[in-house]
Amino acid sequence: MKSTKTIQGGLVNLTKTKENILNEEYESLQKHLQGEDDVKLYSANKQQAERYYDEIKEDREYPISIRKDLIDVQNCKSDVCDYFVNIPVKGRYGGVNVPVNTHDEIPDDAEIGESKLYREDDIFFINIFLENFIFLISMENKNCFPIDHDKA
Repeated sequence: MKSTKTIQGGLVNLTKTKENILNEEYESLQKHLQGEDDVKLYSANKQQAERYYDEIKEDREYPISIRKDLIDVQNCKSDVCDYFVNIPVKGRYGGVNVPVNTHDEIPDDAEIGESKLYREDDIFFINIFLENFIFLISMENKNCFPIDHDKA
C-alpha cells in the first residue's frame, strides 16, 4: 500500500556559524511574510512562502518549506547524528549541511518530499516528508483480517 509518512527530527550539534545562518534565514522569512520586501532570503524559500501562506498572523512563526528537489538527506556514518540534511539558504552558497537525529529511520529507497524547517524555543526541528512510502503490515496474528474501506 502506498502512503506518505512524516519523519520528525531535531537539528543537533550545530556550530554557531550554522545556527546563525539558519536563524538569519528563518528571521528573514518571518519578516518577508509580515510584508518587508528588502530581506536576504533564498529565492526558493520566498517562492514557497508566497505559494503556501495566504493569511499571515502577526504573532505566529511560520516554517521554512523546502522543496523536494532542493533537500538532500544523507546517512551519517558516525555517532554525531542519524542523518545530514542540506538546507538551501541565502547566507551560504550550496546551503548548510546540518546534523539531524530522527525518531524513525528513513529507508534508503524512500522518495523525499517537501519538508518543513521550524523553530521552537530557539531549537530547530525538521519534518521530512516521505512520498510513496511503502510500509508492510506483519501478518503474525492469524486472527486479523484485512478490510477494504474503499468499497461502499
